[in-house]
Amino acid sequence: MADRAAGDARAGIALLRSAVERAVAGDCDQITRAIVEDVEEEARAEMRTHRVRELDTDKRLLYEIIQEAGDVDAGTLHARYEDRSQDPVARSTRRKYLGRLVEYELIAVEGSGRGKRYLQPEVED
Repeated sequence: MADRAAGDARAGIALLRSAVERAVAGDCDQITRAIVEDVEEEARAEMRTHRVRELDTDKRLLYEIIQEAGDVDAGTLHARYEDRSQDPVARSTRRKYLGRLVEYELIAVEGSGRGKRYLQPEVED
């Protein structure tokens, strides 16, 4: 289970919770590897939903712009953010927020500098 959580304690807890719920629902007295494998995708989806729900206003706006575009270059992202935000934060703060969204696995980033692009992350099978 620890390998599947990849060092992310919250992901590990979500995976364990889903596995326990599945085991109890199936009247099992132990959590098997098969149960963990069965609930892994569901647990990741729940974790993702929780992370999105917990985003503050500016991070949520950045996230929504990327979700709507699917793939957007940094300049366009910043321009859209500034158009839509009532009180835009500084570019340096936005870059920090975008880094957090990448850490949370809510978005992905490709390239660097002026060629940087933000996109929806690939979902693991």
